[in-house]
Amino acid sequence: MTSCTCIGDLSQNMIFRMIAIFFIFQFSAMIIGQTAECAVSLSVSDIDGKPISGMMFQIFSGRPDVDASVVPIRIGNTASDKIDNDGDGKVDEAGEEFIGYATDFEGKLNLNLKDGSYTFVGYSQEKHILIVKEINAPDSVDISASDTIPVSISCRDIDDSPIIGAEVFFRPTKRARASLGYTNNDGLIKARISKGIYNAVLWSVSGRGPHYLVLPHAEVPSSDFFFHVKDLPVCEIDFILPKSFVSIFEVLESTYTNEYAEGLEPEIGYDAAYTDFYPLIDNTHPYTLSADMEYNFNMSFALSFDDKIYAYEIRPALHRVLPGNQSVGITESNIFKLNVQSDPVYHPGDQVRLRYYFRDAQGNILNRILNFKGARLVFPTVTVWDPYGTAIANNFDAINFFEFSFQLPESASIGEYKSDISLDAAIYCKISDIHKIQVQTSPDS
Repeated sequence: MTSCTCIGDLSQNMIFRMIAIFFIFQFSAMIIGQTAECAVSLSVSDIDGKPISGMMFQIFSGRPDVDASVVPIRIGNTASDKIDNDGDGKVDEAGEEFIGYATDFEGKLNLNLKDGSYTFVGYSQEKHILIVKEINAPDSVDISASDTIPVSISCRDIDDSPIIGAEVFFRPTKRARASLGYTNNDGLIKARISKGIYNAVLWSVSGRGPHYLVLPHAEVPSSDFFFHVKDLPVCEIDFILPKSFVSIFEVLESTYTNEYAEGLEPEIGYDAAYTDFYPLIDNTHPYTLSADMEYNFNMSFALSFDDKIYAYEIRPALHRVLPGNQSVGITESNIFKLNVQSDPVYHPGDQVRLRYYFRDAQGNILNRILNFKGARLVFPTVTVWDPYGTAIANNFDAINFFEFSFQLPESASIGEYKSDISLDAAIYCKISDIHKIQVQTSPDS
């Protein structure tokens, strides 16, 4: 009896121990899981210690250089992350643009990041605050605007009038948004910014015309910054335009900036603009740009032809912008020519790559055409013919405006192959040419 009692007691003890171990493991797993799902926890406050809600943070791996074009990190599926990703105060709404991650109403932000070193770039347009903070994950960090430096930013046009409603950015790296908000009626922003080196940028559609101004490598703790057109090296761009319904002009990138933004226009299924700053342009108002810099631009316009409306995108030939005045644009009478590039000789079994573009006499390149009837992009057509006149490849399901690739069969005939490349450019007529390549016996044969 005693022996049986001991065995029974031992069994009960073992059961209790197993239950305890089970709960310990469950609790540990829960703690580990919480840590994994909240590798970085931020709490953000203003200079008075009050939480800053809606402060947008972008996250960069390591510490990118001010002139680097590093893309901010995107964590998991932002469509269901229960975080405001575009700064409009809404969470996981349909079609939400991804900019970064905004703090909640308590000024908190919890993110699942892998262990490592990151740079957090947080900005509040409402409070005119920019905070740059290096964080090693995992960590829990209190961030206060009291650690920033007060600065004054003055924006004035060529006639010394205030540039009102200009958006100003201080970017610690090219792909950071880092918006400080908008100038007041005196053309001023009083802001608070973390110590560091920035490329400061101004966007504006007020004044004499659109403005895109850059103060390269602006260093805080300097307390005063001046976007004064009369004191900066600038260029006034005058536009030559067809008789279009609407025309826009975009700075895509420059020596110190990168303005590309993601997003599709839901009505037509493609990105009608490449940036978030695409002011309307005309023949009468100049576009004021910072000079002594390299740029890539996009110009788009819509016009009517043959009872249809077409939108054209042009990549202007202008890249190096110098102080003074320069002209950009085309008219309805410009003539585009097809330019084709490929290797001259291929062998059976090779992959053939044809690269082509359409350029006018001024060097403007036709980048894309949209036929608004059916919201349809227009692509060049390519048909490839072998030496016996048999069509062996085509791009009739094209999704690329600038190239076409196809595989030569191992049994490909030896001789001259012709590629018929053609684009129906509507008002700019049909642009076409024949490109020839040679297929020769493989050297190993």
